[in-house]
Amino acid sequence: MLEDIISQLEKEEARYYKLIAQRTNGSKERKDLSLFDSIRQGRRFEHENENALYRLRNRVFQDLSHSLFMQHLEEDPSYVALEYIFLARLFRSRQAFSIAHKYLRKALRMAQKKDDPAILIILYSDFITLSHDLPEIDLEDYIRLRKKAEESLRQIQDIDNVLALLTHRINTTQSFSQKNFPLTRELESLIEKHADPEKLRGSLQLRLKVYRGVSHLLLRKNAYAELETYLKQTYETFENESLFTRNTHTIKVEMIIYRINCLFKLDRFEDSLGQSLLLEEELESYQGMLRNNYRFYLYNARIINYSAIDPERALKIIKDALEDPVIRENPQHHIYLQISRTQLLHQLGRIQPALRQIAGLVHSRSLDHMPETYVMKVELAEILIRYEKGDFDQLEKQIPSWAMRFEEVLQQDEFQREQLMAEILIRIIFHLDKDKKEAVSRLCTELLELADESSAEDTDILNYVRWIKKNVIKLL
Repeated sequence: MLEDIISQLEKEEARYYKLIAQRTNGSKERKDLSLFDSIRQGRRFEHENENALYRLRNRVFQDLSHSLFMQHLEEDPSYVALEYIFLARLFRSRQAFSIAHKYLRKALRMAQKKDDPAILIILYSDFITLSHDLPEIDLEDYIRLRKKAEESLRQIQDIDNVLALLTHRINTTQSFSQKNFPLTRELESLIEKHADPEKLRGSLQLRLKVYRGVSHLLLRKNAYAELETYLKQTYETFENESLFTRNTHTIKVEMIIYRINCLFKLDRFEDSLGQSLLLEEELESYQGMLRNNYRFYLYNARIINYSAIDPERALKIIKDALEDPVIRENPQHHIYLQISRTQLLHQLGRIQPALRQIAGLVHSRSLDHMPETYVMKVELAEILIRYEKGDFDQLEKQIPSWAMRFEEVLQQDEFQREQLMAEILIRIIFHLDKDKKEAVSRLCTELLELADESSAEDTDILNYVRWIKKNVIKLL
């Protein structure tokens, strides 16, 4: 388990753990940090005593768990509420009831931001318990609030049960893959059996929970046809029942964006572009309150579709987007558009401009705050384009340097394809003799078995499968 946790750490989380560990123990010989580094770098940790190693691993596990908790505590109001509840109980146990009450009130303010009934039930129960020692607490009010939260939680759990059963049936029904699974009928049947249909119809919050749950389920299954149908039906139902208001306008816009992406995935480019017109119209609603928030998604809707049917027009849209002041304010969106331009130029066979675009991005400071895994993929894309340009002298230095800098990332199972690409590249930039050809052939076969061309399109900056077929297979 320790290895699994450490493999999931972001660079900032690892740094934070080390800072916390060094504050609590300043000695020079830090076996806990040595063990941590060994696991993170995939090295064997030398030890003599198994019992001592067990205790050391447990210590690292405990310290790392505390470090992660402290680092991410304030990211969610529920976490902060639970911290205050713990402190309230601590002071209640010391009979410092006034302090305990103040912490519970702080916890309530945080919990109300998230409106999580499970947290609220714990909180109201603690108010009720504390009322035994503080008569000024309005006991009847907290009993009423707890009952209301318990009913809300029961309804949410009913919907969770429905979504879990729907997920199970989709996963175990062979007909789903044949695109004749009766999704809507199955969902209605499960709601009738395991929930209260009347309360569901009367609760917008529960209906949105069902919508989000089903949408995410179908998205995880890459079931774009089923998702597009479900989104269309749900949108029309919400529209007919006047559920779309100023308060739910974000939901409406998100449904349209989901449908745009589904239609694109189904190669229904004109229909997808039609939905982009609806998106543009909705972004102007309510005095354009969401115009800037979703401006990037409007550009992207047109870029992805025109990339397929009119790449030159897509390049023009990217140019306009990159010059848009609203887009320039968001570094991630700006980076994504530069990557999209690189992909399009590469797609059109304009290798030199594509290389200039991505190399400029890599050597700028734009990527400094992006996840290390993303930077690794961007730099690999530069290497692939540089190979097509024939810049082998540069690649002899660049490939080993890239592999060394991202060594920890490449050792993770989820980046096995990038590791295979590195091994292939290192071999093909030099003369391929018979033995090397056989090794490269085996590596290519292994890589092509991990993902097909379609799924690679969703994960790679430059599609590795397509690149291998174009540039490597002909050498073997």
